[in-house]
Amino acid sequence: MVNETHPEEDYYPTLVAWLHGQGCRARSHVPLMSRVMDVVAVTESQEIWAFEVKLNDWRRGLRQAERYLLGVDRSYLVVPPKLASRVQASRFDLEAQGVGLVLLAYGGVPEFVLPAARSRYAVPDLRGHVLSLVTSEA
Repeated sequence: MVNETHPEEDYYPTLVAWLHGQGCRARSHVPLMSRVMDVVAVTESQEIWAFEVKLNDWRRGLRQAERYLLGVDRSYLVVPPKLASRVQASRFDLEAQGVGLVLLAYGGVPEFVLPAARSRYAVPDLRGHVLSLVTSEA
């Protein structure tokens, strides 16, 4: 196990705070169909980014991040630096799915190491729903 001390959810506040500092609106636990996205941000240009945090099973995280492309503009897999070499060895899998890669140590600053491609699959109604969830005051 990569990190027995901090569960995945403990990484969400760090990511949300960093996104807020970049001028984004961001929230954790955003529903999309029968799934819940870990963290979602809306940029100043109204682009929607999803983040799936995985501390161990990054391949499962990649599949989840790929599914999110139905409701967002860009999707990222977030892993701790200890998984970086394993994930980057499969860089082709991420690029083929259009999913970006972010490295994030607990309490650290996110490092975007692979950009996400713009979704070719976003469904306008789903995207609009996600946008309203993240930008509404709740």
